[in-house]
Amino acid sequence: MNDYENSTPQGYATPVQPAYGPSQELSPTVTKMDWFLFVILTSIPVVNLLALIYFACDKEKPSRANFARLQLILIAVAVGLFLLFALAFGGCMALLTYGNAI
Repeated sequence: MNDYENSTPQGYATPVQPAYGPSQELSPTVTKMDWFLFVILTSIPVVNLLALIYFACDKEKPSRANFARLQLILIAVAVGLFLLFALAFGGCMALLTYGNAI
C-alpha cells in the first residue's frame, strides 16, 4: 500500500465506524412449524378470526403479532369494500327493478 491510501486529506477527520451489532435484544424467531400451524389455523373460516386476534396480542413473538395485525386490517378493508360495493350494486338493482317507486 502506498501513503495515499493510508492518509486522510487535510481538514477532514477520520470517519468513525459505527459498532455493528444489535443495540437491543432480538425477538425470538418464529419456527417453520409455528408458521405452518399459523397457516393451517387461519385457513379454517371462523377459527381464523379468533386465531388472528389471539396472535395479534402475542407479546413473545412480535413478528407473528405484526403479521396477524396486518391480516386483520386487510380483512377489515376487504369487508368494508365488499359492503360498499354490495350497497351500491343493491341500490342500482333496486332502481332498475322498481324504477321511481322507491
